[in-house]
Amino acid sequence: MTIPLLAAPCINRPDLLERTLASIDVVPDRILIIDNSRDGLDFCIPDHLAPVTFVTAPPANLGFAGSVKHAITTHPHARWWCIANADVEFALGDLDRLADEMGKPGPRWAGINDWRAFGINAECVERVGFMDENFYPAYCEDADYEYRKINPKVIGDAV
Repeated sequence: MTIPLLAAPCINRPDLLERTLASIDVVPDRILIIDNSRDGLDFCIPDHLAPVTFVTAPPANLGFAGSVKHAITTHPHARWWCIANADVEFALGDLDRLADEMGKPGPRWAGINDWRAFGINAECVERVGFMDENFYPAYCEDADYEYRKINPKVIGDAV
């Protein structure tokens, strides 16, 4: 199975983003860098990833949850989405294992590297919704999402 979209929100430390890109051992169908910085990031894209890499620069920092939503809503027909922190370094085979997991039926939200990268599919988003953008700019949106995923009766009760 391939990776339809790998999105990496980034606000600073383009050197770490370059390490993330260099560690990708399975070329996704598309890579989306979400440049949440104020003045634009200056980073290099490895030659073999350049044809599939696109950079978007929102007018303001979307935060992590907003960046995840941006990746999903701008690529709504992807079978699933891989979201990677801009400081993750993938070990050999991480992305293949994630792709295998995401190929299984049913709602899927699967993490690698201590959840510094994860896959999420449309069935999961339909069941749980998007991450809560009120956790801005970052932190705890994943814990909230896991809670809603484990306890579906809470879905829709959040304000």
